[in-house]
Amino acid sequence: MRLQDDDRGSTCDAAGVDADNRGGARRATEHLLSSGRRRVATITGPMDLEASVARHHGFGDAKAMAGLRSDWVEQADFSPEGGARAMTRLLAVHPDLDAVFVGSDNMAAGALRALKAHGRRIPDDVALVGFDDLAIAQQTEPSLTTMSQPIRALGHEMATMLIRLMEGENPSPIILPTRLVVRGSAPAALLST
Repeated sequence: MRLQDDDRGSTCDAAGVDADNRGGARRATEHLLSSGRRRVATITGPMDLEASVARHHGFGDAKAMAGLRSDWVEQADFSPEGGARAMTRLLAVHPDLDAVFVGSDNMAAGALRALKAHGRRIPDDVALVGFDDLAIAQQTEPSLTTMSQPIRALGHEMATMLIRLMEGENPSPIILPTRLVVRGSAPAALLST
Protein backbone atom coordinates (compact mmCIF):
# COMPACT_ATOMS: atom_id res chain seq x y z
CA MET A 1 0.00 0.00 0.00
CA ARG A 2 1.29 3.47 -0.88
CA LEU A 3 0.67 6.41 1.37
CA GLN A 4 1.21 10.05 0.58
CA ASP A 5 3.21 11.76 3.33
CA ASP A 6 2.26 15.41 2.93
CA ASP A 7 1.82 18.28 0.52
CA ARG A 8 5.40 17.81 -0.70
CA GLY A 9 4.14 14.72 -2.50
CA SER A 10 6.69 12.39 -0.91
CA THR A 11 5.59 8.80 -0.66
CA CYS A 12 6.64 5.95 1.55
CA ASP A 13 5.39 2.38 1.89
CA ALA A 14 3.30 1.67 4.97
CA ALA A 15 5.64 1.35 7.96
CA GLY A 16 8.52 2.67 5.86
CA VAL A 17 11.26 5.22 6.47
CA ASP A 18 12.79 7.31 3.70
CA ALA A 19 14.44 10.63 2.96
CA ASP A 20 12.41 13.36 1.27
CA ASN A 21 13.59 12.55 -2.24
CA ARG A 22 11.02 14.69 -4.00
CA GLY A 23 11.46 17.73 -1.75
CA GLY A 24 15.25 17.40 -1.89
CA ALA A 25 15.26 17.28 -5.68
CA ARG A 26 12.96 20.29 -5.81
CA ARG A 27 15.30 22.20 -3.48
CA ALA A 28 18.36 21.23 -5.55
CA THR A 29 16.70 22.44 -8.75
CA GLU A 30 15.52 25.63 -7.04
CA HIS A 31 19.12 26.26 -6.00
CA LEU A 32 20.21 26.07 -9.64
CA LEU A 33 17.35 28.32 -10.75
CA SER A 34 18.02 30.85 -7.99
CA SER A 35 21.53 31.33 -9.34
CA GLY A 36 20.13 32.52 -12.66
CA ARG A 37 20.22 29.24 -14.56
CA ARG A 38 17.29 28.62 -16.91
CA ARG A 39 18.41 25.81 -19.24
CA VAL A 40 18.37 23.14 -16.54
CA ALA A 41 18.44 19.42 -17.36
CA THR A 42 18.33 16.34 -15.14
CA ILE A 43 19.89 12.89 -15.09
CA THR A 44 17.65 10.42 -13.28
CA GLY A 45 18.37 7.01 -11.90
CA PRO A 46 16.43 3.96 -13.14
CA MET A 47 12.77 4.91 -13.31
CA ASP A 48 11.63 1.60 -11.87
CA LEU A 49 12.96 2.77 -8.48
CA GLU A 50 10.80 4.93 -6.20
CA ALA A 51 13.67 7.28 -5.26
CA SER A 52 14.43 7.99 -8.93
CA VAL A 53 10.79 8.72 -9.71
CA ALA A 54 10.43 10.98 -6.66
CA ARG A 55 13.61 12.91 -7.54
CA HIS A 56 12.42 13.31 -11.14
CA HIS A 57 9.09 14.67 -9.89
CA GLY A 58 10.88 17.11 -7.57
CA PHE A 59 12.91 18.41 -10.52
CA GLY A 60 9.66 18.84 -12.48
CA ASP A 61 7.98 20.61 -9.56
CA ALA A 62 10.72 23.25 -9.38
CA LYS A 63 10.79 23.81 -13.13
CA ALA A 64 6.99 24.11 -13.26
CA MET A 65 6.96 26.65 -10.42
CA ALA A 66 9.50 28.69 -12.42
CA GLY A 67 7.35 28.43 -15.56
CA LEU A 68 9.95 26.28 -17.36
CA ARG A 69 9.63 23.03 -19.27
CA SER A 70 11.02 19.96 -17.53
CA ASP A 71 11.64 17.71 -20.53
CA TRP A 72 15.45 17.85 -20.63
CA VAL A 73 15.87 14.41 -19.06
CA GLU A 74 18.25 11.48 -19.45
CA GLN A 75 18.23 8.26 -17.47
CA ALA A 76 21.27 6.41 -16.10
CA ASP A 77 22.10 3.57 -13.72
CA PHE A 78 23.49 5.33 -10.61
CA SER A 79 27.09 4.69 -11.71
CA PRO A 80 29.71 7.31 -12.67
CA GLU A 81 29.96 5.71 -16.12
CA GLY A 82 26.18 5.88 -16.57
CA GLY A 83 26.22 9.52 -15.50
CA ALA A 84 28.94 10.30 -18.05
CA ARG A 85 27.02 8.58 -20.87
CA ALA A 86 23.78 10.38 -19.92
CA MET A 87 25.58 13.73 -19.78
CA THR A 88 27.06 13.13 -23.25
CA ARG A 89 23.56 12.36 -24.59
CA LEU A 90 22.17 15.54 -22.97
CA LEU A 91 24.93 17.68 -24.49
CA ALA A 92 24.26 16.20 -27.93
CA VAL A 93 20.61 17.30 -27.78
CA HIS A 94 20.95 20.41 -25.57
CA PRO A 95 24.44 21.85 -26.07
CA ASP A 96 23.31 25.15 -24.52
CA LEU A 97 22.29 23.69 -21.14
CA ASP A 98 23.62 25.72 -18.22
CA ALA A 99 22.79 23.50 -15.22
CA VAL A 100 22.10 19.88 -14.37
CA PHE A 101 20.43 18.25 -11.38
CA VAL A 102 21.77 14.71 -11.14
CA GLY A 103 19.87 12.11 -9.11
CA SER A 104 22.96 10.72 -7.34
CA ASP A 105 26.49 11.83 -6.53
CA ASN A 106 27.99 8.84 -8.34
CA MET A 107 26.23 9.81 -11.56
CA ALA A 108 27.10 13.48 -10.94
CA ALA A 109 30.81 12.60 -10.71
CA GLY A 110 30.59 10.96 -14.13
CA ALA A 111 28.54 13.85 -15.53
CA LEU A 112 31.17 16.30 -14.29
CA ARG A 113 33.90 14.31 -16.09
CA ALA A 114 31.86 14.32 -19.30
CA LEU A 115 31.24 18.05 -19.08
CA LYS A 116 34.97 18.70 -18.73
CA ALA A 117 35.71 16.35 -21.64
CA HIS A 118 33.35 18.46 -23.75
CA GLY A 119 35.16 21.67 -22.78
CA ARG A 120 32.57 22.95 -20.29
CA ARG A 121 33.79 24.81 -17.19
CA ILE A 122 32.10 23.91 -13.91
CA PRO A 123 30.37 25.94 -12.55
CA ASP A 124 30.98 28.84 -14.96
CA ASP A 125 29.42 27.22 -18.04
CA VAL A 126 27.37 24.50 -16.36
CA ALA A 127 26.40 24.29 -12.68
CA LEU A 128 25.83 20.83 -11.23
CA VAL A 129 24.00 19.49 -8.16
CA GLY A 130 24.02 15.85 -7.05
CA PHE A 131 22.11 13.90 -4.42
CA ASP A 132 23.19 11.78 -1.41
CA ASP A 133 26.32 13.61 -0.10
CA LEU A 134 28.54 10.58 -0.59
CA ALA A 135 32.31 10.72 -0.10
CA ILE A 136 32.79 11.11 -3.86
CA ALA A 137 31.06 14.52 -3.65
CA GLN A 138 34.12 15.94 -1.89
CA GLN A 139 36.63 14.15 -4.14
CA THR A 140 35.60 15.68 -7.47
CA GLU A 141 37.11 18.89 -8.84
CA PRO A 142 35.28 21.09 -8.14
CA SER A 143 33.56 19.40 -5.21
CA LEU A 144 29.86 18.66 -5.72
CA THR A 145 27.01 20.70 -4.38
CA THR A 146 24.58 18.02 -3.25
CA MET A 147 21.55 17.10 -1.20
CA SER A 148 22.54 15.36 2.03
CA GLN A 149 20.40 12.53 3.33
CA PRO A 150 20.13 12.08 7.11
CA ILE A 151 21.78 8.64 7.13
CA ARG A 152 22.08 8.27 10.92
CA ALA A 153 18.53 9.44 11.48
CA LEU A 154 17.28 7.06 8.78
CA GLY A 155 19.03 4.15 10.50
CA HIS A 156 17.70 5.15 13.92
CA GLU A 157 14.13 5.53 12.66
CA MET A 158 14.29 2.21 10.80
CA ALA A 159 15.49 0.39 13.93
CA THR A 160 12.80 2.06 16.04
CA MET A 161 10.13 1.18 13.49
CA LEU A 162 11.28 -2.44 13.33
CA ILE A 163 10.98 -2.74 17.11
CA ARG A 164 7.50 -1.22 16.99
CA LEU A 165 6.45 -3.66 14.26
CA MET A 166 7.81 -6.61 16.26
CA GLU A 167 5.74 -5.40 19.22
CA GLY A 168 2.60 -5.55 17.07
CA GLU A 169 2.21 -1.83 16.40
CA ASN A 170 1.32 -0.35 13.02
CA PRO A 171 3.53 2.77 12.78
CA SER A 172 2.95 5.45 10.17
CA PRO A 173 5.51 6.02 7.43
CA ILE A 174 8.26 8.54 8.15
CA ILE A 175 9.83 10.95 5.64
CA LEU A 176 12.98 12.72 6.88
CA PRO A 177 14.20 16.05 5.46
CA THR A 178 17.27 16.42 3.25
CA ARG A 179 19.73 19.32 3.41
CA LEU A 180 21.46 21.28 0.64
CA VAL A 181 25.27 21.23 0.95
CA VAL A 182 26.72 24.01 -1.21
CA ARG A 183 30.15 23.34 -2.70
CA GLY A 184 32.07 24.32 -5.80
CA SER A 185 29.94 22.80 -8.57
CA ALA A 186 27.00 25.14 -7.91
CA PRO A 187 27.85 27.93 -5.48
CA ALA A 188 25.01 30.13 -4.27
CA ALA A 189 26.38 33.41 -5.63
CA LEU A 190 27.11 32.17 -9.15
CA LEU A 191 25.04 33.85 -11.85
CA SER A 192 24.48 32.51 -15.34
CA THR A 193 26.97 33.73 -17.94
